[in-house]
Amino acid sequence: MFDLEKVVMLFGVLLIALVIVELVYALKMKAEVFEFADSITSLSLLSILYATSYFTVTPVASLASAIWLKYSLFTIQEGILPFIVCFLFCDLAFYFFHRVSHRVNLFWAAHLVHHSSNHYNLLISLRGGIFQRSISMFFYFPLVFLGFSPNTVFAVAALNLLVNAMTHTLLLPRFPRWVSKIFVTPDFHQVHHANNRLYWDKNFGGTFSIWDHLFGTSMEKTENLQFGLSPQISSTNPVEINLLGYKKIIQKYKDSNRSFLALCQAVWLYPSYSSARFVLANNLDNNPSENSSNGYNKNEKVVILGQVLLTLALSIPIIRPRSDLNIFLMILDVVIVVLGALITNLLLLKDHNLKKWYSVWMLLCLVFVIFFFARQNFH
Repeated sequence: MFDLEKVVMLFGVLLIALVIVELVYALKMKAEVFEFADSITSLSLLSILYATSYFTVTPVASLASAIWLKYSLFTIQEGILPFIVCFLFCDLAFYFFHRVSHRVNLFWAAHLVHHSSNHYNLLISLRGGIFQRSISMFFYFPLVFLGFSPNTVFAVAALNLLVNAMTHTLLLPRFPRWVSKIFVTPDFHQVHHANNRLYWDKNFGGTFSIWDHLFGTSMEKTENLQFGLSPQISSTNPVEINLLGYKKIIQKYKDSNRSFLALCQAVWLYPSYSSARFVLANNLDNNPSENSSNGYNKNEKVVILGQVLLTLALSIPIIRPRSDLNIFLMILDVVIVVLGALITNLLLLKDHNLKKWYSVWMLLCLVFVIFFFARQNFH
């Protein structure tokens, strides 16, 4: 039987291996692909994404299951051919989700986290807003209505994301033009991440570029690329990056006549502009970290890396909560992960308030351990 979960897991392991290979190769070739603070911020954003996934994804997944059980038109069995068909339609669904995420302000607020880095490497593929995944899941609902099981659909969607993540690199040579006519290649996706005005809202495909060619959103590189938002931001605060777009939507509404129409415009559309990206990104506060360019010595890097990896490790169980974790412990774990990510940011900024917050963090970790083992002994 075709084991889709193992395939997704294999691609996940492959992505981690490729991140390590890219990092080692970049160091060996002295290529300026990674920047320490930026890479640490990517891992902090990933930890918050993982920690909050249960609360953002579970309701949507439950709704998808209910729809599949009661309203699906057919019952499509698992197999190689259904997998191929499902993958093709999932990639099409991803194209429309991705395109809408650049055109609707509410969706862009979730998606801009992925575009927040001023660099382009495999680590930035791990960046995502806390609501981005749950929003994207609705675009796969037609497949659930059709008869594909939610488990299959979302596993295939995850596989599609992993394949797309592998295109986030500058170290591979340019592919032949005919390959980019069919598949999303690194040079094809680089254009999507560029903040040059010429390249805004182009190349939305996940695995296949055929959708961009079909719907008129494809573009080849014709000038040097600059990555990130427009203008670029330099914040290393993962919470701030997650809230940037939503803060601007609120500010836009406050600056209006506060009518219902103004609310709709702030949340959904800016009719006088062709791109939601332009309106939100150009109003984002450019908040560079004063210490981010000062560099870190070896000991500082070890401490910061240890902190972010520990925070990431604490976030992983929330993806698939164990039966012995109650809602209190899950919420507490989210708080611990978010605070851990903020402490990582304080380490990057060399902030003097670090000791106070670290003491609070350790106390919360101790409370978590006490309640966890108390619950174990009680059962």
